[in-house]
Amino acid sequence: TEMAQCVIETFLDDIPKQIESLKAAMDGAEAEAVERIAHTIKGAAANIGGEALREQAAEIEAACKAGHLDCLGQYVPRIEQQFDRLKEKLDNRDSK
Repeated sequence: TEMAQCVIETFLDDIPKQIESLKAAMDGAEAEAVERIAHTIKGAAANIGGEALREQAAEIEAACKAGHLDCLGQYVPRIEQQFDRLKEKLDNRDSK
């Protein structure tokens, strides 16, 4: 549907910005900001059925809540990879 397409396009446009914000917040060791952004990504991924991306965001959120800021860096490549996979899936779905 047109609405679903709009949701997906908004998601694909917004998540790279969210990931950049996430990196900046991690670099600045801003735990609350990291947790908030991860929560946003988690919700957005859940809305479009991106389970692997949602899981990664949930792990970041949980690490923040537990105060494990020192290990957050390992999540960035994972979250980027999951977003790329999801983007590819969504892009391919459109061309069918």
